[in-house]
Amino acid sequence: MIRLSRLMECLLLLGAGCVVPSIDDLCPKEVILAYPDEDGDGYGAAGAEGRRICGRVPKGYSTVADDCDDRPGVGALFHPGVAEVCDGVDNDCDGLNDEGFMRDFYADRDGDGVGAGDAVSACVPPPAHVALAGDCDDNDAERGPGRFEVLDGKDNNCSSTTDEALFSAGENHAVALRQDGTLLAWGCNDWGALGDGTTLSREVPAAVPGLTRVIAVAAGRYHTVALSQDGTVWAWGNNEWGQLGLGAAAPTTRGPTQVPGLAEVTAISVGLAHSVALRRDGTVWAWGHNVNGEVGDGSNVNRFSPVQVIGVSNVVAVAAGAIHTVALQRGGTVWSWGFNGNGQLGDSTGENRSVPGRVWGLTEAKTVDSHGDHTVALMRDGTVWAWGRNNWGQLGDGTATLRLTPVQVAIPEDVFAVSGGGDHTVALGRDGSVWAWGSNERGQLGFGTASGSRMPVRVYGIGEVVSIAAGWSNTLAVQRDGTFWAWGRNQCGQIGDGTMLDRTVPTSVPILDYSMGD
Repeated sequence: MIRLSRLMECLLLLGAGCVVPSIDDLCPKEVILAYPDEDGDGYGAAGAEGRRICGRVPKGYSTVADDCDDRPGVGALFHPGVAEVCDGVDNDCDGLNDEGFMRDFYADRDGDGVGAGDAVSACVPPPAHVALAGDCDDNDAERGPGRFEVLDGKDNNCSSTTDEALFSAGENHAVALRQDGTLLAWGCNDWGALGDGTTLSREVPAAVPGLTRVIAVAAGRYHTVALSQDGTVWAWGNNEWGQLGLGAAAPTTRGPTQVPGLAEVTAISVGLAHSVALRRDGTVWAWGHNVNGEVGDGSNVNRFSPVQVIGVSNVVAVAAGAIHTVALQRGGTVWSWGFNGNGQLGDSTGENRSVPGRVWGLTEAKTVDSHGDHTVALMRDGTVWAWGRNNWGQLGDGTATLRLTPVQVAIPEDVFAVSGGGDHTVALGRDGSVWAWGSNERGQLGFGTASGSRMPVRVYGIGEVVSIAAGWSNTLAVQRDGTFWAWGRNQCGQIGDGTMLDRTVPTSVPILDYSMGD
């Protein structure tokens, strides 16, 4: 009553200069700032002007002003704290629509479950879109990641290389994939790299038991890795540095053993003592010898189980050199990590890297490959570039000078595929011709002599070739008629012709025969 009386007195005496008390003077409780809440959800309209109220908040008001939708009725469903759902609306008023539900989807025109083209961001797939990307031919349902590679002149498995992964030559042994998805192996077997349960070397290809539906193989110094069509990875042989990926306590194994923790793998490669896998999502995983950072996880600690390579994504192909690793991104850029004492990383520094770094100057690469201390890349325009160690002329630029950045190979042929060996390089021309350069100490160039070459020279004595692979000191090839040929080092039978004599010219391996795809 006293405050009310005082107010009445001031109203009567306004002309006499009496000051009217504020709500803060008159309110016996705390003054509350309230905002309109038309939908009655307890959240006032964002940006609304507040009303100073004495006592409790009246109906239709709230003490907060963060509601992004204050419409009567339906607006009560949208306010801070509510669960976000996939409906194209900012349910929880955080300024984002459908966060936590948005994913990238890709057009899948051929209906094979793998998309292509630019990503469309949505919380549910639009019609004819899928979450998996990486289809190299979205008009052909028979081509896509995880498909079988056959000798048909096409990139069936979308690995960015044609007719590859059917065979691989390591330092002392070789392995080949048969058309039925089973494997053959031959050569040195001291550590069980042939996968037949023994340590007996073999001069002719013999079956690797226990594996079917294999789509790719890779041979290292003393170990072998295989990729199954279901995306799992299998390994056998020496495990001294963890190159089998079976865990820290896992011993050397003489038979195929599944690598734990890996799924949806689309491509594999191995170095001398480390292994690399590319997953369907474009991430790269590696394990094994890592003193030089070749695993790419930022450390120099040997990894006995797969770890993700950091700093590179959207990868479409991987290649493991002797003690370095290379990755090709979808846009054509090339990244590398590991040992760089011979410039094999191509980043102009010559310094080792334990995380991926960009290869200088390459933006339109189609494929990359390495097995030794140099790297070779085939560009989209058909030119070939190489960098790294060059003591034998394996870069093909006419010199024996190592290169810290890519140099163009002086090859006169329109090139279809390339493969980098230990100290030599081979290329496949579009006309089926084979070209080779670099070291020829064991006949790996196929010239019939032991003389090397610093420039690409055509290999004769073999017909139209559709697939090649360079090993450490030998070369493998398949002709269009499906016959298998090999040449080079053969001290324990890795040529596969039943002898242990080095072969300086292409030599037929009768037990292996590939029929052409349709």
